[in-house]
Parts: sequence; C-alpha cells; structure tokens
Amino acid sequence: MVPFEDRPGIVKTETRWIVIHDTANTNSGATAEMHNRYIHTNPGVSWHYSVDNTEIYQHIPLNEVAWHAGEHDGNYYGIGIETCLQPGTDYNVVMRKTAKLSASTIIFPERIARTSCEPPTAGMNF
Repeated sequence: MVPFEDRPGIVKTETRWIVIHDTANTNSGATAEMHNRYIHTNPGVSWHYSVDNTEIYQHIPLNEVAWHAGEHDGNYYGIGIETCLQPGTDYNVVMRKTAKLSASTIIFPERIARTSCEPPTAGMNF
C-alpha cells in the first residue's frame, strides 16, 4: 500500500463504478510489481490495483480517491484497476483475474428490501 503521505488521502463519498485501464506499458518487466514500485515514487498519479498474469497489487484503500481517470467523477467515484500487459503476458489470464477482482470489489447493500415486485411483462399479452 502506498504510504498515506504519498497518496491523495481524500475519502471517497461513494463508489459508482470500476474504471479499468491498460497501463500501455509494453516494456519487458512492466509487471504489476514494477507498477507498484512506480506508484510509490510518483505521488501525482495513483490507482487502486495493478493486475498482471501472476500478481495483483493493491495501492490505495478502496475508500480513498485515486488519480487514474483524468476527470473528476471517474476519480472520485471509481475504483481504478490497471492491467499490466508486458511482452509474453497471457492476455486471457489477466482479463480473467481482472474480472474476478472487479466482481470481488462490488459493494452490495447489507439489506435488500424484501418486497413483492411485478415482473416487467405482467399484464402483457404475447
């Protein structure tokens, strides 16, 4: 995890979406671990996770804003995931790991109202 003094440290009011980017770093050695080192030395840029075909690094707590989306809402309401696709990386493995990570970060309400709902096609004659 990036030390508090080296990250934005702004508490997120809510999470609305997951923002997935490719690092666009195709250099040999551009792994999740390398991006973890990079983010520790560049406080102007941040994201929540880096994913490659062998590892996942979390850099910023999910309840904090990260600078990854280039605009206010993407940063303030998004969880930023960067995929790391260096030469020789198995793209499908990275995408599966990213999908599983995304699914695991979805926040569900603790209590869902137990009401009876009419199906949207109720009363329609087909």
